Parts: sequence; structure tokens; C-alpha cells
Amino acid sequence: IAGRSVHATGATARLKSAGLTLHGSSFSWDGSRIVFAAQAGDSTNLWTMRLYSFLKQALGGPRPLTTGAGVQQVPALLPDGRVAYANWREQIHVWAVDAEQGNLRQVTFQDSMDTRVSVSRDGNTIVFGRRRGSNRNIWTRDVARGTERELAANEPAIPFVSPSGRTVAFSTGAAIRLLEIDTSRQAPLCADCGELLGWTPDESGILYRESSGSMTQAIQVFDIASGKRRSLVSGLNIREVSMSPDGAAVA
Repeated sequence: IAGRSVHATGATARLKSAGLTLHGSSFSWDGSRIVFAAQAGDSTNLWTMRLYSFLKQALGGPRPLTTGAGVQQVPALLPDGRVAYANWREQIHVWAVDAEQGNLRQVTFQDSMDTRVSVSRDGNTIVFGRRRGSNRNIWTRDVARGTERELAANEPAIPFVSPSGRTVAFSTGAAIRLLEIDTSRQAPLCADCGELLGWTPDESGILYRESSGSMTQAIQVFDIASGKRRSLVSGLNIREVSMSPDGAAVA
């Protein structure tokens, strides 16, 4: 990223050869693997692929983490190797899967649709969007205590928790706001950015997809302290992005 160079990791070619269509990805906190949702036929499941950390090159082919009919999306890797994700069924809940053993565990149980999952660096704070009927809210879950709390009501938003777990950024339309988890205090950040895609690892900025009427999509970084924006990558059909823990690469 520092040199603004773009190079192929080899992952896309391996996915195509396996008949998979990518739908969002997440780096592990040590940068050694990438977990992603990929569609094969009518089902979307979670897959993982090893990375050679220094060059961010794919090692070997993709390996499935979940199987079966349905849609599993928005993976977020926990430091202990588990993956939090949204499982689309009649009700949509957050689940965790062991990236090595494949063991599944349900995390949320309410009569709701829980999606847009993100996890703090220490794995203890999960933030997600919860929908009950026409109500759409932002919730957080303390993994160690097993408790949940509503952070913001009536927000049809896309939330992402910061790596430290102290702040949530969320976008509604092109507007992006910040929310303190401890106090639920909100503050506007950017009125005309675009769809939120996540945080930089050092929490100095947020990533978003710039609103544009053209077919070319631009991924931008908004610096929180200065308010300055810089282009990260642009191209056709770029919809999602994940930044490596060291901030040196995006996928």
C-alpha cells in the first residue's frame, strides 16, 4: 500500500479454477491466511486459503470451512482462529467456526436477522446489525461475558468495530458516523463519503467505497484526524476490501 502498487496474489486464479465466486474476505490478525465467502452453484459458504505473509501470495488451493445449502457471509476472523459470520436461514444469526477443525458454534439466538459482523482485535467485542421486522439496530456482544447490548436504534446502517473495540464506525447512505461503545455517544465523521468497508489497522482512518454513478469503483481512506481523503485502489466491480493487519496490503 505504501508504494501504491497492485499485484496479483494468485488467489483469484485458484478460486476460478475451483468454480468459486468471491463475496467478501477477511485477513487473519497475523496475516497468514484469508477467509472468504464464495458462491458455488446456489450456495455461498466460507472458505480459507493460506498466504505467504511476506509477499501476500496464495499457498495451495482454497479449503472449505462450511458446507451445505444456504448463505454464509461477512466473515470476521478472531485471534484464536475462529471465524464469526452471518448465516442466512429463516432466521439469520452470528456463528463461529474453528478455522482448523471446522467446529461450529452459534453465537446469537434472538428472533432476528443478525448480519454485518465485525470483531475487535482481541476477539472479545462483536458488533453487528440486527433486524426485527422493520426495525434495524446496531448491537454489540461481549464474547467473554456472553452479554448483548443495543448501541443505536433505528439505524439501517453498515457497522464496523474498531480493532481496539472502543469505537464503531457506521455508514447510512453516503454518511459515516462514529459511536463510542462505552457511552453510545455519536459524532459525524463524513457526510458524503460512501459505503463503509472497515478500519485501517492503526485506527487512524476508515475505508469506504466512494459513491459514484460510473462503473469504476474507488476505494478511499478517510483520515480521521485531518479529514483528508486518499485513493487506495480503483477499478471495475470493486465492491469490498479487507486490509492486512500490518496495513501493507489489501484484498
